[in-house]
Amino acid sequence: MDDKIFIYLWNLLIPLVLIPVSIPMILEKIKPNWWYGFRTTKTLSDEKIWYPANKYAGKLMLASGIISLIGLVILYFLKNF
Repeated sequence: MDDKIFIYLWNLLIPLVLIPVSIPMILEKIKPNWWYGFRTTKTLSDEKIWYPANKYAGKLMLASGIISLIGLVILYFLKNF
């Protein structure tokens, strides 16, 4: 496999993971835990802080994933990666 294609596919994996991982956070489906979500001592101490913080972090993750995905598609079609 060409090194450029391998690097492109590897970088494509990041937004393709960020986007689906952010959706349960936005929908407030993730309960306070030590493994998944916006985990700080303060957010873990109170559900009234946990859910809004995770919703906001999830929105930022979703936006980052979409922007990264769009950028990678543009780079692919420009063939300048």
